[in-house]
Amino acid sequence: MDINKVEIIDVTTDAQREAVYRFRYDIYVEEMGRYRDVADHEGRRLVEPDDELAKLDWRERDYERTDVTDSVVADAAVTGTAISDPFAGARVVTYVPRPSAIERYEQARDDRRAAIRRTYWNLVDEAFTRLGGDHPERYAATPAPDVPVADISLDIIG
Repeated sequence: MDINKVEIIDVTTDAQREAVYRFRYDIYVEEMGRYRDVADHEGRRLVEPDDELAKLDWRERDYERTDVTDSVVADAAVTGTAISDPFAGARVVTYVPRPSAIERYEQARDDRRAAIRRTYWNLVDEAFTRLGGDHPERYAATPAPDVPVADISLDIIG
């Protein structure tokens, strides 16, 4: 290994991510004695909270991550607390589609090549049901999708 040469790659697979987590553990926990209170000692891994956000950013790469923290109002019926700001210090983000993503979607919709995966549709429906209160009714009152809900199989290529 040439110590003067460093190769930088995009980490895109679970195996690569696990290798990074184990490498961090070896360096930060074992060698430097840091982060012992948050490390996974059984799995010998050190995962940072930003790792999951980076993974989500990659998955949602057709969307722009947008901070909406100042627009969030806590619903005491949902949070189970009467605290005026139960998310104090928390950051809330959402993903807004990029214009190019909207154009691709509209073209696929118009060509009848777009659909909503039924498992995703059911997941969202169940989430609103679990919220309770008037949330299920409000969700049910939203406009119907402009594409069909279909059973779609996702296969990994390669």
